[in-house]
Amino acid sequence: MLSNISKTVKLRTNYNNKMRVLVPPILTDVSLRDGLQGLTREVQETFTLNKKKNIFHNIIFNYKPKNIEIGSIVNPKVLPIMSDSVQLYNYAVDFIKNSEKTHEICETDTNVFIVVPNEKGFNIGLSHGIKNYSFLTSVSDSFQQKNVNKTLLETKKELKKIFSKMELLETTETCKFKTKLYISCITDCPLEGKINNDSIIHEILYYNEDFPKIEEFCLSDTCGSLKFEDYKYIVDSCIFFGLHPSKISLHLHINKKNIEEINQIIKHSINNNINRFDVSIMESGGCSLTMPSSDLLPNASYELFNFFFKKYSDEI
Repeated sequence: MLSNISKTVKLRTNYNNKMRVLVPPILTDVSLRDGLQGLTREVQETFTLNKKKNIFHNIIFNYKPKNIEIGSIVNPKVLPIMSDSVQLYNYAVDFIKNSEKTHEICETDTNVFIVVPNEKGFNIGLSHGIKNYSFLTSVSDSFQQKNVNKTLLETKKELKKIFSKMELLETTETCKFKTKLYISCITDCPLEGKINNDSIIHEILYYNEDFPKIEEFCLSDTCGSLKFEDYKYIVDSCIFFGLHPSKISLHLHINKKNIEEINQIIKHSINNNINRFDVSIMESGGCSLTMPSSDLLPNASYELFNFFFKKYSDEI
């Protein structure tokens, strides 16, 4: 468990006689979104709201992440398991508020997010008073069209409309939005294969420049094939050209073959003050709309990050 992961953060003197701080991780639990959408359609159609609430309780009480994603506002014909996401979101927000008042949950101010793939989903969220959103884009036009039925250009235009509306609401009403943007297919697309690293950098920097309201750019290793050298080149370049490390997060998919790559990726991230990571307690995950079930991989677990963070803090 990672409820006390900050205890692994240590301060030591390095060879230059300077103090170095290992920045504590900021974890987003995606069990109830990415973890569930990888389940078979048969399981999705029978997965009840109460089951989701039980998973939510487990996460909140035992892991206490900084953020948690509660489903996605999508057509239930596409992802049946997401049909009650708004209900679950409202339940989660109320539960956390009430628990904080009665001190049932200690040391948590968990932010509840919901994923919206388009403007329609955003408008539905607004009608229910939702303020924290995760949006979806990628570096592959083919992937984007299959995943959300829009080209990358159409997605950018739609996001412009969404963020213009968001800024207007923040100006005219007493509300503050929290935002995250998933950038999928880093560095492989299940439909197109390997994506050029420089093209990926260009896309990331475009969003950083044109969407200053986005607080977090989540680089998603959609295929579970991200190589350390590619990752290092991409993030080092983005940071060099002005993307602050605090705005970068990682969404990794794990298999036995890529553990060493993940090890190096996380270590390089920590050494460069990239400390935002997606995690899950589920053994399922991945984009079921664009990949066959045989290729889907689970998200990184709390236990994996606990191991890596403890290891790196001991090395400092």
